[in-house]
Amino acid sequence: MKEIRFIAALFSSLTLLSGFVFIGFIFYIDISSPLNIILTVFVLFLGIIASGLLFKMMLRRGVISVMSGTYASYDLDELEPNSTSNILKCKPKELVELFQVKKLEYARGLSVSIWGDQVGRKLDVKHTLKAISYDDSLETLTIIFSDFCRLKIVKPNLVLSTKSYLKVVKAKEIIWETNLNEEEGKFYHYKNNGKKIETASNTSWKPHCFDTGIGIQALYMQG
Repeated sequence: MKEIRFIAALFSSLTLLSGFVFIGFIFYIDISSPLNIILTVFVLFLGIIASGLLFKMMLRRGVISVMSGTYASYDLDELEPNSTSNILKCKPKELVELFQVKKLEYARGLSVSIWGDQVGRKLDVKHTLKAISYDDSLETLTIIFSDFCRLKIVKPNLVLSTKSYLKVVKAKEIIWETNLNEEEGKFYHYKNNGKKIETASNTSWKPHCFDTGIGIQALYMQG
């Protein structure tokens, strides 16, 4: 699996680099010297940096994840779903009601992505929904799973649900808790300060720079 990811990431990054090489070649033959050399070197330099970052990100997050909607901007999510789509747009309280009438059933469970962070700490494990509640006074949506894991989403905004995923597009804070059956559970705190995602934990965990992004949907749970 790692070998396939490496090959796919290498191919994607080389494809990106070839685009920069082509642009540099056009500059070199179409622009008079010495400006053509300067521009060509500059474009190639940008290409090496961009392709290198893409390669590292794909190795870290996976090729499909980088290229798919789980890492995409949430701008399109703000559009109203049309009548023929299976996307249900609801408020936190309405989500609780959907769960209570058993309209939120994901037979294969749900994996968790928090502002793009989705690998390790049981995020990439399939979880079964056990309970959902919303506290008006705290503006907090709580999702409890049957394997002693819990999500707390502070000030959730724009909740979307389909048969294959559940997402909260925007939020102020998200707390991911695991091992709640043990004496001291583990928590991972994510906070959107408007400029970046701040994190904290009672473990030694520190996120990689590619793990989270402020422009990514706050919570994405894939069925």
